[in-house]
Amino acid sequence: MLAEQQKQLLEQAFLAGVEAVKPASFMGDIAQKMAEIATKKKVHLLALGKAAGEMSQHYLACGGPAETGLVILPDNVPHALPEWIRVIAASHPVPNQNSVLAAQALLAQVSDLSAHDAVVMLLSGGGSSLACAPAGPLTLADKMAVNEALLASGAPIQKMNIVRKHLSALKGGRLAAAAFPATIYSFAISDVPNDDPAAIASGPTYGDDSTREEAAKILADYQIISSENVHNWLSDAECESPFADYSRLANHEMTIVASARIALQAVADKVADAGYQPVLLGDDFQDDSQILAQKMSDIAANSANGIALISGGETSVNVTGTGCGGRNAEFAHAMAVQEMAGICGLAGDSDGIDGGAQVAASFFDETSLRRATALGLDGVAMLQDNDSHSFFAALDDQLITGPTQTNINDIRILLIGMPDG
Repeated sequence: MLAEQQKQLLEQAFLAGVEAVKPASFMGDIAQKMAEIATKKKVHLLALGKAAGEMSQHYLACGGPAETGLVILPDNVPHALPEWIRVIAASHPVPNQNSVLAAQALLAQVSDLSAHDAVVMLLSGGGSSLACAPAGPLTLADKMAVNEALLASGAPIQKMNIVRKHLSALKGGRLAAAAFPATIYSFAISDVPNDDPAAIASGPTYGDDSTREEAAKILADYQIISSENVHNWLSDAECESPFADYSRLANHEMTIVASARIALQAVADKVADAGYQPVLLGDDFQDDSQILAQKMSDIAANSANGIALISGGETSVNVTGTGCGGRNAEFAHAMAVQEMAGICGLAGDSDGIDGGAQVAASFFDETSLRRATALGLDGVAMLQDNDSHSFFAALDDQLITGPTQTNINDIRILLIGMPDG
C-alpha cells in the first residue's frame, strides 16, 4: 500500500499546483488595468470556461469595472455572482442546448458595440463545449457527434480545436470580429500545450491560421465519419475562419495570466520542501496515456532515489472499451500494472474532473495491481476496457476535490524511492 507519508505529499503537491493558478492570485492586476481603461471607455465583462465563475467573482471583488456582464460556466460549478450578471450554465465536455444559448448570448452581447466600448474577456479551458454556435447549415447534433468522436479518437487537443473552429460561428476569432470596432482585452488561463492562445477555448477572440482543408484531413486521419452537413460545410469557402491578420481582429490584446508552468513549479517547490529533488520534464506532453506511461516508466527506471519527476500537458485516450475512466486515471493505471519497485505517483486533472467522473486524480504504487487482484479484480483487463476509475475506486486511491474552478490540464508526479535523510 502507498506509504501514508508519500500519499499525503502527492496530494499536497497536486493541490499546491492547483492553488497557484487559481484566479485569486492574479485577478487584482487585471481589475486595476481595466479600471484605468474604464476612464476612457465603457467596459463590458465576458467570461467563458471552467474558471469563468471564479475569475469573474475575483475580478468584481477587486473593483474591476463592468457596465454589463455575461458569464458562461459548467453546469456543475456553483457561483456567487451578483444578480445583475447574466449567468448561463452549459455542458462539458459535450455541448448541449444551453451551449448554443451561451454562444448566441455572447455574440448578441458584442454585436452593437462601438469604438467607445471595451470588453474584458476572461477565458479558460472548456469554453469549446460551453459555448457552441453551429456554423452555416450545421446543427447541434452535427457538432455533438463530431465532438464525441474526437474525444474518443485519441486526437490531441490542437487537432480537435482545428476541427471545432471550422464548425463554429463563434470560435477562431469570430467573437472578436463580431465585436469590432470595440477593443477586446482577453485574459486567459492556459490549458493547452505551449500556451497557444489560438487553442484556449478554441480561440473565440484570437485569429486562426489553420485551414478547412486541415480540419477535413483530421477527420479523415482519425476515421471520423461526419454528417453530410459537416462534409459539405468543410468544402465551402465560407467555412474558413479569420486569419490572425484579419482587419476586424486589430483591436484585440491577449494575455496569458496562468499556465501549467506556474502550477508545475509550485508542485516542484512542495516536493523539494519534503526532501525530493524535483525534475520538471515539461508541460506539453500529448501522447496517448498508455504510451506516455511507458515513456515515463523508462525515465523513472533510470532515475536515482529521491528524484521527483513532474510533468504536464494533455494526454489522450483511444477509447475501445466500455469502462469509466479519464486520461489521467488511465496513465496512472498503466503505470500501476508495471509494478515498478519503489515508485509511486499521482496523475490528475487540475480542474478536478478527470474524464467521465468527478475524480481529480488517481494514486498508484508498486502494490496497486496486487491489491486489486486480492479484491478479485483483473487490473490488466480493466485497463484494456478503459475502466481505470473503477480500478482506483476499489483501491480507495482516488482524490476527490470537486470542481477547482481553474484549469491548466494534467499534473503528473512520480516519486522515486525516498529522499536521503
